[in-house]
Amino acid sequence: MARAVRQRNAAAVWEDACWARAALATGSWVVLAPVAVPLRARPQPRARATGYVLLPGARFDTAREVLALAATDTRGRRTPT
Repeated sequence: MARAVRQRNAAAVWEDACWARAALATGSWVVLAPVAVPLRARPQPRARATGYVLLPGARFDTAREVLALAATDTRGRRTPT
């Protein structure tokens, strides 16, 4: 049980660290390999695709950022949106 709690806590800290920088007004970003990021018209999972893709290794600066958070249930699992 203690191992499961430590793993859960470590996962929560990692998730927080990943999103910590996303709250800044602007930032510099790099797309990690082997991920390609399809761009959407709005920051929502079901928004229409623009047809543009950020390829692995792409570097870009943002002028404005909008966070789109996924809904989670009481156990922290993502729910369909």
